[in-house]
Amino acid sequence: MSVSNLTVKQTYSGNGSNLDFAIPFTYFAETEVVVYVRDETVPLNPTLTLKVVGALQDYTLTGATPPSTPLSTTVTFKTAPTVAQKVIIYRALPLTQIVEYISSGRFPAESHEKALDRIVAMIQQMQEQLNRAMVMRIDEKVPLEPFTVPLPVGDTFWAWDASAEAIVYYTIAELDSLLAGGAGLNVPGGAAFALLEKASSTDGDAAWTAPVLYQGYSTRYSQLVDLSGAKATIDYIMNMGYAPPTASLGTSPSYSTLREKGDTIASVDLTATIVKVLDNIATVRFYRGATLLNTQVAGGGIPNGGASLYTDATPFSDTTTYSTQVDDASAQAKPSATSSRTFTFVYPYFDGADASGSLTAAQVAAKTKRIISTSSSITISFTAAASDYLYFAQPSSYTALTQILDVNNFDVTPSWDVSTGNYTALDASSQTLRVYRLINPVAAGTYSFTFKR
Repeated sequence: MSVSNLTVKQTYSGNGSNLDFAIPFTYFAETEVVVYVRDETVPLNPTLTLKVVGALQDYTLTGATPPSTPLSTTVTFKTAPTVAQKVIIYRALPLTQIVEYISSGRFPAESHEKALDRIVAMIQQMQEQLNRAMVMRIDEKVPLEPFTVPLPVGDTFWAWDASAEAIVYYTIAELDSLLAGGAGLNVPGGAAFALLEKASSTDGDAAWTAPVLYQGYSTRYSQLVDLSGAKATIDYIMNMGYAPPTASLGTSPSYSTLREKGDTIASVDLTATIVKVLDNIATVRFYRGATLLNTQVAGGGIPNGGASLYTDATPFSDTTTYSTQVDDASAQAKPSATSSRTFTFVYPYFDGADASGSLTAAQVAAKTKRIISTSSSITISFTAAASDYLYFAQPSSYTALTQILDVNNFDVTPSWDVSTGNYTALDASSQTLRVYRLINPVAAGTYSFTFKR
């Protein structure tokens, strides 16, 4: 693969219905794709909100498995961005080198090319950042050697001198005398500054009155300076000080959230750990999926933060998500904070070594059981006796393997055969396994293979 596309970042406009946005650049891991949603209706500077793939699952990446080619994958939102929102998709590679060659080993072209592709992508990424930085253009006044900015000086402003060849510093008083032909800036304490006062003495109340005193006089317009138009801006700045509480949802005891299908959980003790930041905690709710289980308005983390508890005694044995919602006493939108925890149930993988070269799927299922999330790449270590055969089995609902690599990353797929068969799963259902067997028996020892889908 090569990196012939110069795109690092792409901006789209939401329309309230479109969920899918194409990724126009090459990336090598899902963690390198950063997605922002910018609300164009926010006054002053638009707010950039990072949408994280995680418990709340704001979006997913669908399409080709990394490394991807441009436009082969998409960002799929759970909720469509509105017409007032912009979607920004950005590639952010960590500036690291991840390829390691083995001494006297192979020099694989694929790994080497991928490393070069990552370097090119990093250069593109830094160029995109440089394009957004302030730089000095080439001019006869700009020396080719690096330009050094003087050390900072407190309570000053810096500017180019009259020759535009050096930076000088001015104090507020000096600027006051330089500007407006010596008429002055009317620095703090001068006549141009009107007084503001709060509408109430309540702590945290961000409402302000209009200016109550207009002392400023503009010589240019020959009139008093009226700062009442600044009230809306000041209100906005004051309201920016709101900070919501934080919440995290856990279980007691700390159950593993990845389990085998058929492994029933009789009950779950849920713990919402709440941290009050500004306003008192008013309400805590617990959900199982979309079903409201419990609402609390006293005790636990109310009103000062802490642990709010709830026990769900309804047994379950399939994928289930619990969540908590926390409201504080502010006038901000609710819920103020959320947290969730998902129990995922899967059919396991199996692997092992055996003297028999003709094990059935049910016999392979009696070997080592691995309850793991479905993955595109799994590395298994086998311990075998002399003349043992090696077996690996995965649920047939997963995509068939495309490669089997040995410890040296050589493709040894032809050395394995594949068959299918059924076994009785923990949930008493009949499940089909895709069983891979190393065709030839091995000598006693430990063997490592990577199975890739």
